[in-house]
Amino acid sequence: MISYIKGKVVESGPGYVVLETGGIGYHIEVPATVPISEQRQGYDMRLFVCLMIRDESIVLYGFPSREEEKLFRELISVSGVGPKAAMNILSAMDVESFKVAISREDTPALTRISGIGAKTAKRLILELKERLSRIGAKAGGSGETGEGQATRLEIENEAIQALVSLGYQYSEARGAVISAISENNLPADTGELVKLALRALSRH
Repeated sequence: MISYIKGKVVESGPGYVVLETGGIGYHIEVPATVPISEQRQGYDMRLFVCLMIRDESIVLYGFPSREEEKLFRELISVSGVGPKAAMNILSAMDVESFKVAISREDTPALTRISGIGAKTAKRLILELKERLSRIGAKAGGSGETGEGQATRLEIENEAIQALVSLGYQYSEARGAVISAISENNLPADTGELVKLALRALSRH
């Protein structure tokens, strides 16, 4: 079983990268949490992977962190949630934000994700609320209250939507927001986060 793949990016496109290692190029489907800046050719990347056989083909799904890979496996174990829906979830929310949404039974936050309807959102809450410990500490374990986590999610989403309204693709916007947060921690308000994300976009 493959745990992770580490190699150089030789090709990338919407929702995928090709990593070359040992003379083999692996086509790996990835969520929007992989920053655009890390998808450029020659970049060294490590992705935790889940291998699936689908329609007589072998598909690799890759994630920047072990937590995301574990969450992906949890998601596809839920009845009615396939790999495409799971990738949509991981592209729209980071792991902590998703855990907060599940713990708070925040159906509206889940149904804003492409391909997730009310029935699927309720099923996710029902089946995953007691299983979050499998993918790390439960929501709030980092010391933030549920309200603090919710505020973080709101700021992130508002910043992404602001960038989309400026003409950026969703994947670009989310990647820039994630980069801005990782470099500066979470700014106090949406406006500041948008400025930092635009600065990150201008560098690429």
